[in-house]
Amino acid sequence: MGHRANYAILEDGRVSLYYSHWGALTISEDMFWGPTQAEEFIKQLDEADEWLDDVWGEGGVAFNKDDQVITLFGLELLSREPHRATFLALMRGLWASFGWQVQWAEAGMPAIAAAVGKDPSIATAKPRPPVAVNLDDVGPPTSPLPGVDYRLSCLITTVKDGELAHVVSDQLATGLLANGPEFLTIIDRLPPVEAFFTLWSKPEYFEDEPWSLGDEFTSSMIIDLDNKALAFRELYANEAASGYLSLHWKGWDFRRFKGQLDAHFERLEIPTPEPLVPLSGGLHEPSELDEGDVIREIATHLFDKTKHDEPMEMMRAIAALEEEDGTELFINPEAMKAIPRVGLDDTKRHQLWGKALQSLTAQSSEAEGER
Repeated sequence: MGHRANYAILEDGRVSLYYSHWGALTISEDMFWGPTQAEEFIKQLDEADEWLDDVWGEGGVAFNKDDQVITLFGLELLSREPHRATFLALMRGLWASFGWQVQWAEAGMPAIAAAVGKDPSIATAKPRPPVAVNLDDVGPPTSPLPGVDYRLSCLITTVKDGELAHVVSDQLATGLLANGPEFLTIIDRLPPVEAFFTLWSKPEYFEDEPWSLGDEFTSSMIIDLDNKALAFRELYANEAASGYLSLHWKGWDFRRFKGQLDAHFERLEIPTPEPLVPLSGGLHEPSELDEGDVIREIATHLFDKTKHDEPMEMMRAIAALEEEDGTELFINPEAMKAIPRVGLDDTKRHQLWGKALQSLTAQSSEAEGER
């Protein structure tokens, strides 16, 4: 377990690389406060010999001192709109006062590598053929951890005689599809997704975050049995995986598509059922949020001094529950390393936050004037 991040500093043409096991969760609050604090924070981290790739790297920072540009991406505030756009506007205004630019790494880790002059391939995962799961082991989702009701890995929609059916598997799409059409023989034993509308509840570890049942499905597929057409999505699958899988589905129109679970229903041309609308990683937020609400949520996030401790507390809780059951559990030492803090007192934080707000207000006034 982990939310890994790389941080690269480019200075005088030389790149120094750093690593944090949980850093992708707190990049927003660690990088926000200006170039001096950002550099000091990064240099507290462990130095790294190898780059994370676009599968394992869930957050990254390119701190380009030569051009005075910071490029970043991550989780939490940075993973959803409208928070990301507002956060970046605030951060850009603050960093501009120090003569720096702020850029968003849309392509993830390869973009971070490129931003410090490295070939993006250094942070691009090498394609590997998907491994077929044993179909005898595929069954109804089960509970993997205390506080998590079920492991819901894949939503499977079949189209037969024009009728739709939605079932759920505990295995990812790529592992199922690597079996070829033989996989179709076990679909009838999978439970309908509607059964989980009442069984499922938010995992306790995400109590304070937007979350929905739809966020549990990291993969999905649409199987049109009438026309022998199949489309799938999976969070970490790439075009190479799709190419490998298509070899097992000769005679089928086999495709991969991207997006959150709502993209699945868009392909079906039907509304996403309310319990399945994704919240955590997509561009969906309650429509009643105005800019003031978003700014207040960002401020709460930035000034929260407990965020850095949450991963270790979660790991300790899991370990304690597993020990109660008599299970021997190995925890990666990296997962239990304390995450450094930004060295700023509250007075200085409030001063910098006020500076960012003033810049955002000025940007809004300029935009209104242009209209």
